[in-house]
Amino acid sequence: MADPSASGAAGPAAQPRRPAVSVIMANRNGARFLAAAAGSVLAQTMADLELVIADDASGDESRDIAAGLARRDPRVRLLPLAAAGGAGAARNAAIAAASGDWLAVMDSDDLMHPERLERLLAAAQDLGADAVADDLIHFGEDPAAAGRTLLQGLAATAPFVLDAAMLLACEGADPSLPAFGYLKPLIRRAALGALRYDTALRIGEDFDLYLRLVAAGARFVVVPEPLYLYRRHTASLSHRQSVAGVTAILAAHDRFAAAQPNGGALGPLLAARRRNLERMLRFETLVARIRAGQVAAAAGALVRSPRLLAGLARSAADRVRRRAAPPRAGELRLVLTAAGGGAGAAVPPPGPGQLALVVPGRPPRVGFPSEPLAPLASRLSALAARHVLHVTGATPETAYVAAMVPPAAGDAPAA
Repeated sequence: MADPSASGAAGPAAQPRRPAVSVIMANRNGARFLAAAAGSVLAQTMADLELVIADDASGDESRDIAAGLARRDPRVRLLPLAAAGGAGAARNAAIAAASGDWLAVMDSDDLMHPERLERLLAAAQDLGADAVADDLIHFGEDPAAAGRTLLQGLAATAPFVLDAAMLLACEGADPSLPAFGYLKPLIRRAALGALRYDTALRIGEDFDLYLRLVAAGARFVVVPEPLYLYRRHTASLSHRQSVAGVTAILAAHDRFAAAQPNGGALGPLLAARRRNLERMLRFETLVARIRAGQVAAAAGALVRSPRLLAGLARSAADRVRRRAAPPRAGELRLVLTAAGGGAGAAVPPPGPGQLALVVPGRPPRVGFPSEPLAPLASRLSALAARHVLHVTGATPETAYVAAMVPPAAGDAPAA
């Protein structure tokens, strides 16, 4: 289409076309991983997007990195916030600045499969979804934190609708369910409406927004494709609990519960989640007292709630496990072959330092895997945590799986 201004045509200047998707990225001192996260967005097969980076008053090189990205690619926009308000406030600022019809939530230390947005958007349109999310591949510096996906326990091969009952159950009545609050959905802007992140929450703000979104009638669909690479590292905000943080979550929970009709169907699930949050608060209070050297108060809490000992034991075991993690086992050449022998089926390695895997091909653009992909994605994540992987045999047939391989370390995706 010709540019009217270039031909001298009269009339108002043409308005820039709105992108299909705005990727919303909050960042706080995330310079170490920011370039890789943004790069995975800009490498999407669906180029009709913008990346809005809301920098939450970082004190590192984040703003310089984001500004450099914006100079090189006009799809990148930097919002330098004057004061740190937390991830929720940063995301709200990014939402206000975004122009896309769909909003994709992403953390500044994570990665996206290159086909992720194209496939999620197609799924949303095909399934009539207001929000659509996929599985998360866990990876990171700690081998024990890798080797799994968020939805692996469900063994799902078909999309399912995530409603308020399932969300509440995963944090109370049914702990066997995945922690759905970790999902990173693509949300239809019109469905989001005036809903925004609760800025009083410094942790758990995603769960809170999703709960209010589905309670307002949005159709939230989850597809079982592991296309979001979720980085676990020591600075991850999502793994930090505190007395103040849990207290704020409890307050948000009570506000939501108060807005529900008396005797509503969610009543028992709300009560179960509140009991779970109260247990979390007792545990965080105990930990705070121990750290403050308040021995008598901590001992009294243990006498009143002996079950808190189990939480302390788990916490200590996790620390021991992280310290005892085996060292990296060196380099490994991963040879991928497309065949119909089943996802992740191993074949005899072609030589020392090599591993051959037979992997499934790319599912249809609007369609879903015929068998769970989570076990294969988990295995790739576990291998990447133990080895520096060199992927070979990447063909159009194997590229879909090859892009699930997390980086072994550092900032760049595996090549």
